[in-house]
Amino acid sequence: MQAAIQKNSLMKQPMVVSLKGGASGAEALMYMKAGSGDANRVLIAYSLIYMLPLSAKIPFNWRELTPVSVLALDPVSCYGTTPRCRTRT
Repeated sequence: MQAAIQKNSLMKQPMVVSLKGGASGAEALMYMKAGSGDANRVLIAYSLIYMLPLSAKIPFNWRELTPVSVLALDPVSCYGTTPRCRTRT
């Protein structure tokens, strides 16, 4: 994404991508929360913004973010280890 933005001059200011690893995205969510009001922070995420705060008990609510755009809609698959579990997209 950074290369495409720079190549096509889509932003006047430079863009630096920071991949926040660890905790299945919890670190990135808390980084975004800490930067409340900072228009230069952007999070590209999937359903983790809804599910991770519930499962990991982190103090974050997706309503604290301002949606900017939908980049893509991907099918979600469920995989199981029993014959009764069927995969659907």
